[in-house]
Amino acid sequence: MASPAVGNSRWLAPEIINPPSGVIPTVSKAADIFAFGMVVAEVLTDKLPFEGSSDSGAAYRISKGERPELPQNAEDMGFTTQMRALLQRCWDQNPMERPTIDEVVTTWKGLGEKECVQRTPNHRNHAEFVADGEDLPSESRPTSPSIDTAGQPVPPSKHLLPCLDVASL
Repeated sequence: MASPAVGNSRWLAPEIINPPSGVIPTVSKAADIFAFGMVVAEVLTDKLPFEGSSDSGAAYRISKGERPELPQNAEDMGFTTQMRALLQRCWDQNPMERPTIDEVVTTWKGLGEKECVQRTPNHRNHAEFVADGEDLPSESRPTSPSIDTAGQPVPPSKHLLPCLDVASL
């Protein structure tokens, strides 16, 4: 398999990784939707898509229809069944079956709106999502984790995913 770009195959759509015979792979809006789905999975899991596989191994797995596994407790982190279904649509092997960006934005906003309103009041900023802040300026280093109403730490994705701002896409 020859990927048109080295080092980013984990986010490439299957039709770009392994185009039909005689077709030159081109970037498309459907391929961008696929990549968006991979980024969402990366944010949710805090892992590269197919972490542990080489770039070419990840590309092979994508071309064969495999997708990254999502954590069993994804709903505990605010990633609902409806969000999972949208993500699965973004990853459809057939680019014609993937949602448009307008569908993604509309659906995501509708699913995350209720959760965004319920975020804990001591949510600070994106810096708290950085696992290791040693290389950050002191004012940007991670702060203590947010605490939910029961006094339990809230996983970063509980804040980030449901409220992911897709409006600027």
